Amino acid sequence: TQLALDSAVAAVPWFEQYFDIAFKLPKLDLVAIPDYASGATEHWGVITFRETSLLLDPDTASASNRQRVVTVITHEMAHMWTGNLVTMRWWNDLWLNEGFASFLETRCADAIQPHWDMLSQSYVLDNVRALGKDALPSAHPLQQPAENGNDIRELFDTTTYSKGAAVLNMFADALGEDVFRTRLSAYLAQYQFQTATTEQLLLSLADSDPNVYRQLGTWAYQPGFPLLLVERSTGGKMRVTQKPYALVGAAEAEAGQSDRCWWVPLRVATAAGEVEVELDCDRMWAELPLPAGEWAKVNFGQATFARVQYSDELALALAQHLSATQDMPAIDRAGVLNDALTLLEDSMMPFGPSFSLLSALEGEIDYVVWRASLSSVSSISALLAAQPCYGEYRRFVQKLVAPAEEYLGWAAPDEAAPDVSEHAHTEALLRSLITSTAVSFGVQRAVDTALEKFGTMVSGSSPVPGDVRSAVLLAAAMYGDEQEFRALVSYLLSPAVQQDQAEQARVIAVLGRTPLHYLQLETLRMCANEQYVRGQDRDTCIGSVARNHLGRDLAWNHVREHWEEVNHRGFALINLISAVTRNFADELHANDVQSFFASHPPEGGERAAEEAVIRIRRNSQWLRMNGEEACAFVGSS
Repeated sequence: TQLALDSAVAAVPWFEQYFDIAFKLPKLDLVAIPDYASGATEHWGVITFRETSLLLDPDTASASNRQRVVTVITHEMAHMWTGNLVTMRWWNDLWLNEGFASFLETRCADAIQPHWDMLSQSYVLDNVRALGKDALPSAHPLQQPAENGNDIRELFDTTTYSKGAAVLNMFADALGEDVFRTRLSAYLAQYQFQTATTEQLLLSLADSDPNVYRQLGTWAYQPGFPLLLVERSTGGKMRVTQKPYALVGAAEAEAGQSDRCWWVPLRVATAAGEVEVELDCDRMWAELPLPAGEWAKVNFGQATFARVQYSDELALALAQHLSATQDMPAIDRAGVLNDALTLLEDSMMPFGPSFSLLSALEGEIDYVVWRASLSSVSSISALLAAQPCYGEYRRFVQKLVAPAEEYLGWAAPDEAAPDVSEHAHTEALLRSLITSTAVSFGVQRAVDTALEKFGTMVSGSSPVPGDVRSAVLLAAAMYGDEQEFRALVSYLLSPAVQQDQAEQARVIAVLGRTPLHYLQLETLRMCANEQYVRGQDRDTCIGSVARNHLGRDLAWNHVREHWEEVNHRGFALINLISAVTRNFADELHANDVQSFFASHPPEGGERAAEEAVIRIRRNSQWLRMNGEEACAFVGSS
């Protein structure tokens, strides 16, 4: 498509200028493959793509589809320098390839599409994802031993990609963009056409300063991250202290992490302005001026890979400031909400104070803020789905998102119009997120609108904007009967959709959301039949049933029954294990999953299996510790 071509043409000179190193080959081909397990692969001189990562139908493409094309291209282009020109010496340093490409894809995409707010989006695309995985007792460092094929496959994970990107972003912020870029360019020039190691990269970024090398090394050679405790001190001051982030009840993890510490470069904002401070293994805390009654925002700019927990007094002052004004940058509003909600998910903060912060979303129109918040709202929904108060929880979320759904509407603005907002892209992303959430939680106006549009969409009588197509299809699956399900399947098999893999993926992602048991079973049979679902989309199909709280056990049983086949899924196996187990929340399922994987070891998915059991037990613990309070809160809201 033209977007892909234009992006590739713009990316090459951007990387040449960024690295101050010319692209070394006479040509670069971009090739789309119809059924491709990977999103893309960075062969030097020829990049291969899944069709959805390169080709777009302008009539059905969403803002998310367009963004994916641009960011996958910029990710793979980055590999032409970090991965191909300089290659990691061995797989234990895979993050040198993938972390760098993930870090650079955002910066290059931001230059190509300056109104897409990619630098703020990187907070939810990288930091939030990586913090969730890195909090688990099974977390691994960026540099991780890899002795066989299974070890190598397991390294293609969120830590390698997203934590790698987040840590590099923190380094660039702390060292200064110009210094970071100059030293990175020197590293690539020194090791071009060779292999390199983490040690060599860090020495280059530290400019051979042993103290800076040691500081950077605290992030590369150990897993985890710091929890920053913020509390009132004496004499009109506040204190910020670092400690290892450890899940409540994870005694082994707490014991293993007790001596961990990090170099923590921080920016702190107060009503008086912004200050910079550093914590380190030799300085675990710092004090800063803060008059009584004033608010403080720690990790201002969200560049530091950490979570922040405020004392009750300071949390209240910050919440009041957020409710009174939106002059705080969106990425910081997102950080406050995501930290509080994640601390709730990890049973480190009470339900009421955390969910009360969601009142700050009233009038909020920033995509990053909503996405950072709704990820936890959806996770907690999955845990409460079998509880007596689930209806009240759904009504709570309906009241939260309904005003935004009404404000945004279902019509896409004409991006070619001369008066279109420079925020049209992120507004489109938000429209997609809000309409899908509104449909999922049963906002009646949204459901009615979506079902009406579904009829015109499948008949072809009226076009439906790409950004709301997922919500329209979801409504048909969740609130329709067998007739709507058959219409979905017929639509999936129609010639037009068979030529549009992005639209296929949207349909496949919702098929399993039907409330009808026998249609959930039929969906799972279609997942295994390539007449309906390509091999590359099989995991998405099974996951659609697993996301349905009525179909979780069906999806898990399907994977067990087809284990010999799915156990050879390679990289996709890790995501599949997570998809079919992550919403279980009782010891019975924890023991069942643990027993199954003990007798059926996953090939390249051992850590994913371990994490599955950890997550289920964490979910079960959360319900025991927070279930009653959660039900009481939503019942009174």
